[in-house]
Amino acid sequence: MKHLKAPWYKCDFHLHTMQSTCFSDHEVTAVQWIQAALDAGLECVAVTDHNDYRGIDQIQAASVGKGITVFPGTEISCGNLKIHVLILFDVDKAGSDIQDFLSKCGIQGADIGSSKGTVKNIFEICEIARTLDCLVIPAHIDDFHGLGSLAQHPLKRILDHKYIDAVQIDNQDIWGATGFKDTDEDSVYLKLRDRYNADIPIQRAKEWQKAYLEARKIDIPLLTFSDNPNDEGDSHHGLWGIGKQYTWLKIHGKPTLASLRQTLASYKTHVKNCFDSPERPLDD
Repeated sequence: MKHLKAPWYKCDFHLHTMQSTCFSDHEVTAVQWIQAALDAGLECVAVTDHNDYRGIDQIQAASVGKGITVFPGTEISCGNLKIHVLILFDVDKAGSDIQDFLSKCGIQGADIGSSKGTVKNIFEICEIARTLDCLVIPAHIDDFHGLGSLAQHPLKRILDHKYIDAVQIDNQDIWGATGFKDTDEDSVYLKLRDRYNADIPIQRAKEWQKAYLEARKIDIPLLTFSDNPNDEGDSHHGLWGIGKQYTWLKIHGKPTLASLRQTLASYKTHVKNCFDSPERPLDD
């Protein structure tokens, strides 16, 4: 019997909805949001509003019959450093499940939807997510609110598979495979200024690169997602940025957390981020 090859899915697992206070246009509807994802060619998405759950159910409802898989989740700000971590639940979960998770993390009441960091640290948050069988992905580790703010020992510790499944990176094209040298600092500064429309001190760039290079050393997938900016270099979220960065995942069966974990376990052949493969990969 001939086995069917697993297809490649275009995925963006870091997306904000109109529920996020920093979304540019709160008049956008869930139907328009889903259509923007479809227009970007996305086949799997995750709803990850800041410390929130309230945008999930309407996006799930708008996705029915559209040929796109929606993973419910959240982007939680961990501890006093406010390190951002993406927490994904399975496709059969709803906003209420994410609400329960946030409550376990100390995010409830007026703190829902805020940028306030949790009382619990990043290790405790990841452990809670693990008990609920969630997928855990530190967000934009080489960017603002990434893992670069951690000292070397806790950085190495959090990158262990005990806590996380993968990491999201933003600037692989700037750091390269081995990182920039002192002689490259002027070039890196200009590239970051163009990307962020802001002056990024070179010391901060080195902190961001530190997290990226440490992640490259270990056996973990490096994923790319959009964080759907409203425009180039804009810190607000909007429809424009949906799918601007993405990851190709070769998934056996229907997209679920179980099949995602199988894909990530074989990431060297089943995962390609948009820096490594701008176009849909070809099967060998």
